Amino acid sequence: MGGAEICLLRLKLGVIEEDRGPASTTKEILVAFSAYLREIDDTCVTLTGDHVFTFSSFGNRILSTWDLLQESPILNQFAWSPLVRGIVARNMHLFGDVSRWDDPSYRPRNAPSTGLPGLLATHLRRGDFVEHCDNLCHWHAVWGGWNSFPSYRDKFPLTLAQAANITYEERLPYYMPHCLPTVEEVVYRLHIVRREWELGAPSGERKLKRAYLLTNAEPKYKAELKERLMADGWEHVAMTSDLLIEQPEVEVDLAADMMIGQHAEVFVGNGFSSLTANINLLRMARKVPMDSIRFL
Repeated sequence: MGGAEICLLRLKLGVIEEDRGPASTTKEILVAFSAYLREIDDTCVTLTGDHVFTFSSFGNRILSTWDLLQESPILNQFAWSPLVRGIVARNMHLFGDVSRWDDPSYRPRNAPSTGLPGLLATHLRRGDFVEHCDNLCHWHAVWGGWNSFPSYRDKFPLTLAQAANITYEERLPYYMPHCLPTVEEVVYRLHIVRREWELGAPSGERKLKRAYLLTNAEPKYKAELKERLMADGWEHVAMTSDLLIEQPEVEVDLAADMMIGQHAEVFVGNGFSSLTANINLLRMARKVPMDSIRFL
């Protein structure tokens, strides 16, 4: 199936590129394209050239597929590989009481338990985001994909229309605290999330004591942040670079971070990140409390 054929197919499905993006929802495209493929009398179909799903199909339009996806084996039979589980099990002393480790591989896959009680995990993406957050501001992007469920407690403070109707200089203060927060902003945000989580249940029933940072931050940033978090009352602070990883596991260390984020009692993500979005998708599949999914 070449580029010209895909263009015709996209027109047939109603996927017409306009200023506001595809005319069809992602679910409509998925259902129609699946039906089209089932009608082809061949065991192999190759797509070349253009795309059936455009970039904007994976924005908040993808939420239309949730009712299909949550019933799919892709989610309800999902399990981490032994390599990934091995990393988490070996490093349990960083996350909490080893004796209370609720290994999800031994539970029904749709069980609501998070598995790592008392742990707050947060995704602090640095690296390429040092430049990319500025790009996002220029593009007046907003949270999309699995970071945009209406039932989430936290929302990006600007709508797409609001972001597009103000200048870059006016937008910037809205973007950086959520995309590339300073040490002070992270400490304050996690303090607020911890307090709100603990106040959201009868006294003493929910306590966050440990923090785990999924991060590729520079050493100076990490050292200062750990010191400031400990001073703010966290009993223990660990991060990606603290994981003890054996040679065969090196290629899946990010997956271990995702598993920790998935099973933490509370997860605080970066709304502009696809890694955060995938962790939130897995948390939604496990039916965790909605107020346990937060954003910077």
